[in-house]
Amino acid sequence: MPYEMLSNPEAFKREMEKRAIALTQRIDKAQPEPQAKMILRRHFKKGKTALILPNGNNFGDQLLLEEYWVCKIEEIKMRKEEVVFAKVNWFWNPKDVVLRKDAVLRKTNLGKRERLTSNTFDYVHSSRFYDMYTVQPYEENDVYEAAIDEDELYSRYDYNPKTKVASTPATFCFCKGFYNPDRDVMRVCLPCAEYIHIDCLRKGGSPQTNLQKPLYLQFERTLFNGLGYDGYMDMPTEKAHYEGVPQNIIDLARSPIVRGKHFGIVGNGNPVMRARDYLAAKIMKGTPIPNDWMKPCYVTEETVSSFILDLAEKFHCPKCLGPV
Repeated sequence: MPYEMLSNPEAFKREMEKRAIALTQRIDKAQPEPQAKMILRRHFKKGKTALILPNGNNFGDQLLLEEYWVCKIEEIKMRKEEVVFAKVNWFWNPKDVVLRKDAVLRKTNLGKRERLTSNTFDYVHSSRFYDMYTVQPYEENDVYEAAIDEDELYSRYDYNPKTKVASTPATFCFCKGFYNPDRDVMRVCLPCAEYIHIDCLRKGGSPQTNLQKPLYLQFERTLFNGLGYDGYMDMPTEKAHYEGVPQNIIDLARSPIVRGKHFGIVGNGNPVMRARDYLAAKIMKGTPIPNDWMKPCYVTEETVSSFILDLAEKFHCPKCLGPV
């Protein structure tokens, strides 16, 4: 267990100061390996996050990303221009988290690549720093959230190991459940501002309706913020609306919004919503599609197709009956 939190704050402070003095006195004997020394000098700075080699491991060991310890550097102590040690603030791995029985957040709601911020600090010797790394913050209520790759570490919650309580997670769906990106797939209903578990939709919570407009067109014209686009949903379609529009934008705009499991931690919300915004601005205001439209969507020519979802499995919101 890499994290240490003493129950007495003053005792914790004295212990950390004692460790710092001991590490400084041993600096001539504890020379970091060349790779560690180079990385520390060039990359590590106060406020940055880093990967730490776990106890018993050394440079050259083949470790998975989730096996490294992760910390934020609070302070770097130096002597004779050599990095000696750093005061760090730990991110917690879900497998090390212990929660009270009455805590709202449960470990089953945490993904394996998720890390929790905390109020735990320690001192780490320079030889244990492996590389710089950014833990991606994730705002799970934001449909425009930037993509997080499935092999990246991310963080949503804060954890206090002393009280064994974490920050209260957001609830979703009409079941008032949670979102575990490794376990759940969710669709979104924009008019209701609600993510809905696809399992809940499959259990009979998705009534079919007689749509006056094609399903793809309802998706295309459902915006997050329709201000300034009055009448857009009911406007007749014209061939001229799509002249000069890349087919990928049209396909994205007509996709349902989905996240979780093989659809990714964040899902396709950002590129789908931006594609709809681009189309609405062109059709209603004559705004041309920017040449670099892919950049704000966080997609490339190689990846854009993975964010386009077909309509083979159709669902409707149990509340507003709109397509999801």
